[in-house]
Amino acid sequence: MDPLDLPRSFEDAAPKISARLYGEFFHQFRAQRLRAGGRSDAIPTVIPVVDDIVAAVVYDTGRQVIPLTEHLVVDTWSRDIDAVMASATANNRGRETTGVVAAGPGTFVITDEQLAASVLLDATVSDGFPVQGDPVVIAPRADLVVVTGTGDIEAQRRAAAVVDRAIDLDESLVSVTPFVLRGGEWHRYAWPEDPTLDAITGRTERRVLAGWYQQQGDLLRSGRAFPAAATLLEREGETLLNATWNRGVETLLPRTDTVGIIGPDGVEEVVPFEDFLERSGARLTDLRPVRYFVPADAPV
Repeated sequence: MDPLDLPRSFEDAAPKISARLYGEFFHQFRAQRLRAGGRSDAIPTVIPVVDDIVAAVVYDTGRQVIPLTEHLVVDTWSRDIDAVMASATANNRGRETTGVVAAGPGTFVITDEQLAASVLLDATVSDGFPVQGDPVVIAPRADLVVVTGTGDIEAQRRAAAVVDRAIDLDESLVSVTPFVLRGGEWHRYAWPEDPTLDAITGRTERRVLAGWYQQQGDLLRSGRAFPAAATLLEREGETLLNATWNRGVETLLPRTDTVGIIGPDGVEEVVPFEDFLERSGARLTDLRPVRYFVPADAPV
């Protein structure tokens, strides 16, 4: 964003500043693309919110919503990013409550982007939702956050179904990880064991992983090792992730359910991922999402 597009006075700009949720992985992918293009100064400044979710300060020009960078904030307003984020969070919290619909008893969908961010940035906001048990929040998109409770399995199924329908496998994706509010703080939540819930959340999580791996793979293609894709498979009503390893090819292998081993004559066998790791001696890398380096001559 050109600094000339910003009001010179922070007081003039403040009413149009807010906080927006982003997925950490996609923020990292965007940052890598900007660095590769020589535009490191255009990487938005973010703060961690919880687990795989971050937040950025954004400015609404009236035509578009633009994430701000720290150097813009400092150079234009002589403010540090933490102070501007505090102002943005206060703006979010002070908005009139709109864009909330009930998807059924104990399941609420927030479609107002600023209110959606407030739920995770200010834990007290979730107190206003009549759910059973502790509040649980899932934020698949910046403009769609789902709230339910730990004490209602039917409500959780509805929430999971809303998330599954809502996800887009692009940079609008924030997270499909559920978080529970306990002790005034958000923590990663483990869905209860339930066949219906397992089927929905398993499909959602694998769809999202496939999208993340595709984005990551696009950034890794210039390297020596081939970034294998994670492909969705339907098997006996269950959604699985599969990757392939070609003999003789150094590969960055995504973590999947199964691995297809490809030889000169085609697919030789499909094995569980853990079995492939044990046989191949694949080495865990520091990439996120997780990938393993498989040498060309792996003893599989």
